[in-house]
Amino acid sequence: MAIFSDIPAPSPSSASVPQEALELLALAPGDLLSLDPEGSCLHLEIYRELLGFDWRVVSPEIRWQLLSECLSRPLIAVEPGGRLALPPDLLPLREGEAAVLHVLAEGSHPRLLMFWDRG
Repeated sequence: MAIFSDIPAPSPSSASVPQEALELLALAPGDLLSLDPEGSCLHLEIYRELLGFDWRVVSPEIRWQLLSECLSRPLIAVEPGGRLALPPDLLPLREGEAAVLHVLAEGSHPRLLMFWDRG
């Protein structure tokens, strides 16, 4: 299942997760999201899933590398109503541009992606 939601500029530093997605992902105010920018995409990973991962399935070297990468990313909290306060430098929209929030909930690991196209 996928859910899309347009996030228009000029307020790119604030987005809202649709109610349907909040329920699907079991997100509530205060839940933490880890932000991982990659090109014109921003991955928003649910922090409690990182904490719940069975780290014994990976070697100690890989485990430390993955943990240090995850822990070095910025975190934001889900605010009431599903609002997200995004650091402006991580979602560099210009006036008139819009981002799309994509909730991908296939399999056991749901993902939130925010992306934009500059053409």
